[in-house]
Amino acid sequence: MASFRLVPCKLRDGWLVPRKDGEALALSWPELCARMAPSGSLLAKQNLRKAAAPNTYVILVRQPSGGISNVLVRNADMTGDIRALVQRDPTFAGRVVEAFRFEQVSWDDAVVEPGATR
Repeated sequence: MASFRLVPCKLRDGWLVPRKDGEALALSWPELCARMAPSGSLLAKQNLRKAAAPNTYVILVRQPSGGISNVLVRNADMTGDIRALVQRDPTFAGRVVEAFRFEQVSWDDAVVEPGATR
C-alpha cells in the first residue's frame, strides 16, 4: 500500500520550517487525500498525486469563500522558501491553516488515479 510520512511545519518569515513540537504523520493514500485534500475535489487530489515527493511541501490554505484548498511547493534547492508567494499575496500567511513537508513517499500499484475508476 502507498505510504507517506509528513513532517508538520510552520510559516516563519516566508519560510516553511519543521515544528519542533510536532509529530510526523504516517498516512496511506486514502488518509492523505482525506487530510490534505479536505474539499475532496478532483483538482486537490490530482495536485497531491502529481507533486507528492520527498522535500515537497503541502500547505492547506483557507479560501475567501471559506473552503480549504491545498497548495504544493517544490523548490529546486529543496528549501521551504515561499517568500515570493507571500509577497505576491499579502493575505497568504494569514490564511495558512497547516503546512507539512513530505519526508518519505512510497507509491504502489494499488493507488487509483484521481478521476479514474477501477
